[in-house]
Amino acid sequence: MTERSWEEEKYDEVFESVYQYVQRHRKNDPDFTIQTLRDLLETEYIHQGNAWAGRSDVKEITINATIAAYQRALTEWEKELNVNKWI
Repeated sequence: MTERSWEEEKYDEVFESVYQYVQRHRKNDPDFTIQTLRDLLETEYIHQGNAWAGRSDVKEITINATIAAYQRALTEWEKELNVNKWI
């Protein structure tokens, strides 16, 4: 059995937390729209692009995992909308 690095564990922890955050808001907040999610993703892209010297590994992992979770949630939501469009 392979041990996971702290970086992998942190990434997975952040990814799951952010993904669940999006799912909860979709379910419970009528003001949380697909555009809201797109805006959140765009903000994270900006954070990622503002890579200044001295950014910690933890911050880098957090940004990358957050982007991945938003991308996954957005892709799933867009697929749902396309499927429902034909029903």
